[in-house]
Amino acid sequence: PNFELSEWKGFLIPNELSSWTGVKVDADTGRVSTLYLASNGLKGAFPEIICGLDQLKWLSLFGNDLEGELPEALFQMENLEILELGNNHLTIRLPDSLEKMKSLKWVDLGHTKLVLGVGDTVTIGSEGDTTRYNKIEGGLPSSLGQLTSLEEFYIGDLGMEATIPDELWTLPNLKQVSLISNAISGTISGVGAAKNLVRLS
Repeated sequence: PNFELSEWKGFLIPNELSSWTGVKVDADTGRVSTLYLASNGLKGAFPEIICGLDQLKWLSLFGNDLEGELPEALFQMENLEILELGNNHLTIRLPDSLEKMKSLKWVDLGHTKLVLGVGDTVTIGSEGDTTRYNKIEGGLPSSLGQLTSLEEFYIGDLGMEATIPDELWTLPNLKQVSLISNAISGTISGVGAAKNLVRLS
């Protein structure tokens, strides 16, 4: 995979990490807190080594050419606050449990491939520059209700047909939700429970 940038001198060199493009190190702990590599022309599989950055708060790989499935370890990152993976060719399976991601505030999975249903192997969403509008029965997992810090949730441009779990609307800090360019089925009557929601598109 072409993941390292030209000025990186090996992914695990401990010195001068903060001078690397897209890397920010916490001044107090010396640990990597931000990995911002949006629109950097990155290709290949998602590097599972990122999941070992246990103090990472902001991960942005938006707008690259990453492909394949996300590792399950990503959904075990307890300190992650911002996750931006949109506009890639990644296949994303949201697990039954997201309880370890209680710090997560912002999620952008738009224009990727989202797999619905436990054990479902059918992918939906973008293929190259063309969005495929498939009618896949299923729903987003109720485990979204475990993301108690979530404020913004973006899954637009997936071209999916899905139901939205009521658990999403019970999140106390939820402010913005984008479901555009999808075929949402069922009702979203539970949206009335989202007391702090200011934008739904």
